[in-house]
Amino acid sequence: MITKARNLLLGVLLVYFVSCAESAGSRNSKDWDYIVYTQHWPATVCLQWKAEGKGHSCALPKESTWTVHGLWPSKTNGKGPFFCNSSLPFDEEALSPIVNELEDLWINIDVPTSPYSFWRHEWEKHGTCAAALPAFDKEVKYFQQGLTWLKKYNMYTALDMEGYPEGKPLSAKQIREAIKKHFGKVPSVHCYKDGSTGKSYIFEIRICFDRNLSQIDCPKPMSSNCPNEPVEYPSMQAVGKLFEVKGKWLLDLLRIVRWIQWITY
Repeated sequence: MITKARNLLLGVLLVYFVSCAESAGSRNSKDWDYIVYTQHWPATVCLQWKAEGKGHSCALPKESTWTVHGLWPSKTNGKGPFFCNSSLPFDEEALSPIVNELEDLWINIDVPTSPYSFWRHEWEKHGTCAAALPAFDKEVKYFQQGLTWLKKYNMYTALDMEGYPEGKPLSAKQIREAIKKHFGKVPSVHCYKDGSTGKSYIFEIRICFDRNLSQIDCPKPMSSNCPNEPVEYPSMQAVGKLFEVKGKWLLDLLRIVRWIQWITY
């Protein structure tokens, strides 16, 4: 009898703590101050991915463009939140109206991983937290906003117009000044350093928005990891000659497999 009572009590306590944890998770989904909108340079993403493992190849965009990495709810003095709401699972079908645009502008460069694995990660880790705002309360709205911002805040166009075309080395300071001049607010710039060669490459440019989706200066805690000297801004064409053909073949194969899975489900 004592054992049964103890087990019952433990069960009740477990339900209580799980309920509290879920409630805390729900509150955490609203516990953020601004959104970090991140674009990355596909050529650098490709170089990093290739350096991380044998058999890695790349699927690059059809044209030279920076592409979306994600929209990340963030705290001014801290990180996150992350993985806020498990009741909002990733749904591939929800993206069907915009999947062609995503494949071009929010592309999963890392072949042979599935395109959907990248989008799933971004939605589950960041989108479920952004969903605290009505503007992002549906999966398709979250991804559509990323595409909309890419067209309005195109880093490739901004850098090119400020005299920094791809293939030309430049410093993080030059990038920050160019983006601030073009879009009016201070961005955050991040680099990738190849451990085997010691070369640094421009990797990401991040701009920030408040909860009303108005652009703001990125907070000072978002420090850059770039060196003081100029870094490489690798040409998409040069990197594409090395990896794009193989990447496209593997990406097409993944799409065929995905289609077969869909029609046989």
